[in-house]
Amino acid sequence: MKILAVIPMRAGSKGLPGKNSMKLGGEYLATRVVRTITSSMAFDKIVCSTDSEALASIALASGAEVPFMRPSELAGDLVPTSEVISHAVGTLDSELGLKFSHVFVFQVTSPFVTVGMIHEAVDVFKSNEHVDSVICGTQVPDKMKAELQFGLNPAGEVASAVSSLAPVRRQNLPPRFIRCGNLYGTRVGFLNETGDLVGGNVRAVVVDKQFCLDIDSISDLQEAERRLGEQVELS
Repeated sequence: MKILAVIPMRAGSKGLPGKNSMKLGGEYLATRVVRTITSSMAFDKIVCSTDSEALASIALASGAEVPFMRPSELAGDLVPTSEVISHAVGTLDSELGLKFSHVFVFQVTSPFVTVGMIHEAVDVFKSNEHVDSVICGTQVPDKMKAELQFGLNPAGEVASAVSSLAPVRRQNLPPRFIRCGNLYGTRVGFLNETGDLVGGNVRAVVVDKQFCLDIDSISDLQEAERRLGEQVELS
């Protein structure tokens, strides 16, 4: 296996402007994430895909490489991450002759990724060559499970989130999980064939809820600081 790590850092975030250049615990989010990726010793190359010289400088100072700048047509807020990663994989191949069997995506706004998570995800690929992608998630509390949820259509009619609205004991419900953005791993062949980061034969790394936090608002950043203040063990 030859594994690439890509850290996408776009300048034009609208939900939380400037989030990719924000700090947590006095250091850049990118610094924290790149340090974990590097410590895992699981990757043959660690690169940042960005359209911003300022973010490129942060990435370089954090220990990632920036061998190319992301073109403007891939920097819009509607561009799928899969296209950004395909561009990174393709550019490294065409311009540097570097080929990889698998690619992992790390978002600096999911700062609680750990070395243990990375090793578990890599081991999934190593143990089964038929796995196409790996995601990360945490278990949903019983009271939040889909069987207890419902939607409302424009007429105000209730629609179940699953097949039935029949009452059910939450203690009898199967485990459910919600995805978090700590990591995504994909077989490069699958990405090239489908254009998708996640799909095919998908496996999951299940993590404790304290590690599952994606920063998309100021309140998320405040929560991350709170968790960091509790000295969450990130290993």
